[in-house]
Amino acid sequence: MAMSNEQFQQLLSTITANKRGTFASCTFTYDGKKNSDAVEAFLAAATVFKSTEKISDSDALQSLPLLLRDEAAVWWQGVKTGVTQWEDFCTKLRHTFARENRHSWCTTKLHMKSRRRTLRQKRLSQERGPCSRWLLLQHLPSHSRLI
Repeated sequence: MAMSNEQFQQLLSTITANKRGTFASCTFTYDGKKNSDAVEAFLAAATVFKSTEKISDSDALQSLPLLLRDEAAVWWQGVKTGVTQWEDFCTKLRHTFARENRHSWCTTKLHMKSRRRTLRQKRLSQERGPCSRWLLLQHLPSHSRLI
């Protein structure tokens, strides 16, 4: 059976239009580590992959078990029925596994450090204390820095 070039292009576009994208060829995964940086790195990679491969939200959500392991996989099985959009997934993942309120966390750490100091530590902290406080303040989002 011979096809014209136009017929072949039409057949090819029909075949490629029906092709559904998934995360099957991804090499990165997320295991549920409660760390903001790990969550954001995973979401950035997954979002870029989803965008470049033109994966729909529903196909991406359906193929997420290919990317999630350990605690994250168990968590997803429990919440997936209420998630219909990719952004909903990202929000829920951040809420569950990332530190949501870094400002509160840093404030608490600073307060705990100052309360634990003994007289000897207070003397030493006058020399090196501002450096350790500065390191903690670096964890704050840039819009909440007072310096």
